[in-house]
Amino acid sequence: MSIRLLQPLFSRFAVRGPVLVVLAIAGLSLAGCGRSSSGSLASSHEKEFKSATGEVKAGWDTVVAGVKAKDYAATLTAVAKLAGNPALTPEQSKALSETGTAVSDEMYDKANKGDEAAKQALQTLKAANAR
Repeated sequence: MSIRLLQPLFSRFAVRGPVLVVLAIAGLSLAGCGRSSSGSLASSHEKEFKSATGEVKAGWDTVVAGVKAKDYAATLTAVAKLAGNPALTPEQSKALSETGTAVSDEMYDKANKGDEAAKQALQTLKAANAR
């Protein structure tokens, strides 16, 4: 379809610049509403670890405690440690991966917005990886 054929449609439903900006901002805001926070995601994965025993249960409990405390460095360190456990079921491994990704995304998002605790967590993790 050519632009010429669409011109009457555009002129009929003419939308001014500021209205477009407001609509774009509203659309972007709504797009972010579907994203789960790391805390709600960790809570939704509790069932995968309910019957876990030993190191797996203790490791998951450490992850959940870190998520609740918003201690990004401790949480991601616990996720990495638990991920190496061969006793994890495929469902537990997936839940752990999703939780780790959500925590990491939240940490980077907050650090980019100037959150000092998130920035410190990034520095701590970088220092730990340098060793």
